[in-house]
Amino acid sequence: MTTVGGISRRPRTSAIGLLSADWLSVTGNSIVGIAIPWLVLQRTGNAALAGLIVAAAIVPLILSALLGGAVVDRIGRKISSILADLLSAAAVAAIPLIDLLGNLGLGVLAVLVAVGAVFDGPGMAAREALTVDVSRASGISLVKLTSYREALQGIGQLAGPGLAGLLIALIGPLQTLWISAAMFILALTIIALTVPKIPAERPARSSPENTSHPNIGRRYSYWASVREGISYLWKDRTLRAVGITAALLLMFLVPLETVVLQSYFSTNGDSSGLAIVLTAFAVGGIAGSLSYALVATRVRRRLLLIGALSATTISLALLALLPSLPILAVISALIGFSAGPVNPLTSVIIQERTPDHLRGRIIGNITSLALMGAPIGLLLAGPIVELFGVPTAILAIAAGCAAATIHAALSRAFRTLDTPN
Repeated sequence: MTTVGGISRRPRTSAIGLLSADWLSVTGNSIVGIAIPWLVLQRTGNAALAGLIVAAAIVPLILSALLGGAVVDRIGRKISSILADLLSAAAVAAIPLIDLLGNLGLGVLAVLVAVGAVFDGPGMAAREALTVDVSRASGISLVKLTSYREALQGIGQLAGPGLAGLLIALIGPLQTLWISAAMFILALTIIALTVPKIPAERPARSSPENTSHPNIGRRYSYWASVREGISYLWKDRTLRAVGITAALLLMFLVPLETVVLQSYFSTNGDSSGLAIVLTAFAVGGIAGSLSYALVATRVRRRLLLIGALSATTISLALLALLPSLPILAVISALIGFSAGPVNPLTSVIIQERTPDHLRGRIIGNITSLALMGAPIGLLLAGPIVELFGVPTAILAIAAGCAAATIHAALSRAFRTLDTPN
């Protein structure tokens, strides 16, 4: 067994392990993201309450992503990923357990959802931070590994909800949560067995950029570590622009699956229709993510980003027509394909522009920035659906995607995407 950069070289095994565990964890979270609002809609019939419960999960996730990156850098990426999935499994399993006791009111549900979300931020940051290390260990290029990971995340984020729709139809939303908990346990087991241990951050001293600091040689505080990551992100305008664009997208796209489409299909009692549409998103998203690996070296990054966002906007506008289910599924696939290259493209940009010892923090900070838009969209989507209907809500989502496209086109920071950092 050879080593690369001090990491055991396990050809393909570590890459397959990371990809599999990441898919399981993301899919588990995606299933929870559909099962919880469906449960609320089933018991209350109120789309605004469903959006409020989902927002209860996003707000803690924002904070945990912001603050958890420093934890990842300090205790290690592998152990952070394992602990995050273990605690997520416990939080999700608590929901059906408490329901069995007859004490699962909306307040208790909101608290459990929020507690579970606290562990998702560090877990996501840890797995993404591991991508560069696993790329070195497996010999797979960063672009390819990122493209594969984002494609599998596309399955988790898009087909995961489709799977949730099928499970809800077969066994109900509460029993579906047991499936998610099992996925988290399997994910942490795979990481433990296949991914090489990556050393935790060791420059845990005064800032590496200031070797004359009087406290050099002493471990600097957790909060100083957090501030260092925020400061680096603030100074890099390209990374800031990536986070702002992602925030605009999530503000409008997250409510599409979790509130708007669920309200449309739940009104008709058609969970299988929801599963078909969300699975179509997945098929398109997988193809779009994988296409990035094919075009990454042939198309300029800025052009690819603007083109993908523009095509997503047009497809969303078509979705507002709410045609028959087969056509709805085709349009959904187009949305997934159009948006597919965005995540791997921005992920590679982040990895390339981030120093190794700051990777967990920068990824966490950008995730936190991106997620800030989601609660706003979730809190607005429910009332818009209730007052103006689903077509208007989808048109508002398309308008939001158009805003993200305009920001990407006008941003000076994105003009240097194709220039080496």
